[in-house]
Formats: sequence, structure tokens, C-alpha cells
Amino acid sequence: VGGALRRRSMLSGVVLLYAAHAVVALAPARATATARHASVHAQSEPAAAAREPIAYYRDPDDAYFEKLAKLPPVDEAAVDALVAERSRLRAAFEYDAADAVKAQILALGVTVVDVRGQEAWYVTPRHSRTLEAAEAAEVEEGRAASASPRRKGGRDLGPRGHDFERAGGGAKGKAGQVSLGEVDRRLAARLAAKLRGRYSDADAELEALEALGIRVCDATKRWRADGEAFGSGYERTVGDGDEDVPALDTAPIEQLLLARARAKQARDFGKADALRGELRAAHSVIVDDQRRAWRRVRLYGDY
Repeated sequence: VGGALRRRSMLSGVVLLYAAHAVVALAPARATATARHASVHAQSEPAAAAREPIAYYRDPDDAYFEKLAKLPPVDEAAVDALVAERSRLRAAFEYDAADAVKAQILALGVTVVDVRGQEAWYVTPRHSRTLEAAEAAEVEEGRAASASPRRKGGRDLGPRGHDFERAGGGAKGKAGQVSLGEVDRRLAARLAAKLRGRYSDADAELEALEALGIRVCDATKRWRADGEAFGSGYERTVGDGDEDVPALDTAPIEQLLLARARAKQARDFGKADALRGELRAAHSVIVDDQRRAWRRVRLYGDY
């Protein structure tokens, strides 16, 4: 019995020793296979390409209302530099660093807008920038404002009460029977209604002008009586998708922009939003209403 137990113990030791040698022998092979798999996986999934940084601009009337509100003037150069650095970091997918820069921007009392196609920054709340606020500030400073809509965002509208200029050729059709005084009166009344939020009255004035053969373009602040149509009023700017289609046919884009401008003029904002989505989906075009511009971009997934 004792001899049998000794033989069984020796056999178990041999088996364990063989298993240990097998594990040691297989380890390099497994490591090599794991490294090869990682290499193939890395080659099949390349790193995401860096995007072009997006340019941000200060709201055009922000500085004017900053002065009216008697706020300490913000250092525009410093803010522009911080905003540009944040945009660069976001384009490089370095979001933690970008958030750290945004914290510095917010500490300066600056709001940043990241809406696609409407990138901007400002100090004064947008809802506070109204004609009434400007006039109230002028009255407080002893410069009584006119009862007529003389100013819009600090710009003198002149004796006509509007800042629209005539475009196109000579008057044709019904427009040939309309005096310039009548056109000026209706344009001023429409602008006054819009500035005071009476959009139904503004729409009524626009319908009256169109019935007289007068066409109005809010984008370019022009009116015409020659029976011709206005373009969209939006200019093309450089985009990171320009290289993808060097010989881009802009006619379909211009037609959609014009249709969208007309929808906005008719206050059909649902249709205007749908056309904006079509521009992006079908043509990779982003519209910047603030700067009256459009650009072709390279879309990354849903971005």
C-alpha cells in the first residue's frame, strides 16, 4: 500500500510539472497574438480627423448696449483670443481643456453661443437690446428721443423713418403710379410696427406694399419697383467642406435660401426651419442669419 501511494504522489508531481512548463511555453505565443490583434484593431479604426475650428464673433449691437448699460467695457481682444482657443480645442476633441477655457470666459461675464451656424459671444442679454431700452437710456441722459422710430440699435434712421434703399430699375406696372412718399410712409410704418412687436401690423404693411408692386428685401434692406425679384441676400463664406466639391453648383442653394427668406418674411418659421434643415442635409450648407452668410461644411456624423 505504501509503495502504491508513493507512485501516485510521484505521478501527480510529474503532471503538475508538465502543466507548468506548458503554461510558460504558451505565454509568449499568447502575448504575440494579443499584440497582433491590437495592431490590426488600431489599423481598422483610425483616429478621428481633427476638424477646422469655427470662428466666433461678438454680437454687432452688444458693444452699443454695453455702453448704454454703463457696464465696464469688456476686453474684446482677450475674449476673442479665449474663444478662439476654446474653438481650437473643441475641433481637436480636447473637451476637458475646452471646458476649462470656457470657465475663464464665463468669469469675464461673457456668454458663448455654440448653435451651429450662429456661433457668437456677447455681454448684454439679447432680450434686453430693444428700441425702447435705447430710447429710455437716451431720455435718462437728457437726450429726448423722437416719438417716431428714429433709431434702431443706435443707428439714425433719418427723416424717412426707415433705412431701406431703392434698388433695381424704373418702376413698372402698378408701382409706376405710386409716389416715393407713399413708399417711405409704408416702409416706416412697417419698421415701427416690427420694432414694437406688432408683427400683424407689419405684415399688413408688407402686403399693402406688395399689392402696389413694391418688393422688399429685409436681408439687404432694399426695395424695388421694377417687377424683378430679389436674391436671398446671403453671401457665401469659406467653409471646411469647400474642398470636397470644388466646382459647387450654387443655384439650388440660392433657390433654397430665397425660399427660406420668403418664408421668414411671411412669418412661416416652421417652413423656414424645414428649408434650413434641407440645406444642411442635401447640400451640407450651414446658414448664419446674423452675418447673412452661408458656408459649406464637412459634417462628422450628426455634427
